[in-house]
This record gives sequence, C-alpha cells and structure tokens, in this order.
Amino acid sequence: MQAHREKNFPVTIVRPSLTYGPSQIPLCVGSWQHPYTVIDRMKRGRQIIVPGDGTSLWVLTWNEDFAKGFLGLLGNPKAIGEAYHITRMKC
Repeated sequence: MQAHREKNFPVTIVRPSLTYGPSQIPLCVGSWQHPYTVIDRMKRGRQIIVPGDGTSLWVLTWNEDFAKGFLGLLGNPKAIGEAYHITRMKC
C-alpha cells in the first residue's frame, strides 16, 4: 500500500478466509494433500488439534464463492488501492 500511495503502484489486497472445495475437509489444522488423516484419527478415537477451547467462530468459504468475489476484483479499477476480505456468500 505504501508503493501505491507513493508511486501509484496498482495493488489490491485480497484476504481469503479458509477456502475449501470438494477434495478438502475444511479443518484449520491438517494436511491439504491428506485431509483424511484427521478423519482416520477421529474414527480411531485418537486426539486431534483444535484451536483454543473448540468454541471459537471462524469462517469457511466454498471455492466457487471465493472465485465469484475474486473475479469481481480482477481488472476492476475501483479495487486498486483497496483491501478486501473474501468470505462465504450469503445463503
């Protein structure tokens, strides 16, 4: 943003939430390549990592919903010099 302010460098910041698709299990800790390992641990009664006390709220975004928001920013001159958080679409 400093380069944008000082030199008019075209920048748009996009901050996605945890984004997932059909091949991912939306977990905050685990392996994107092998997400089934967490499910396997659950089935075997093994411990899994949960942030905080397990009651915190966080946002999941389906990959197609993220894409809609992201595509709306690409090439959009109104988006230059701005920062966006892309989260789930309203159902």
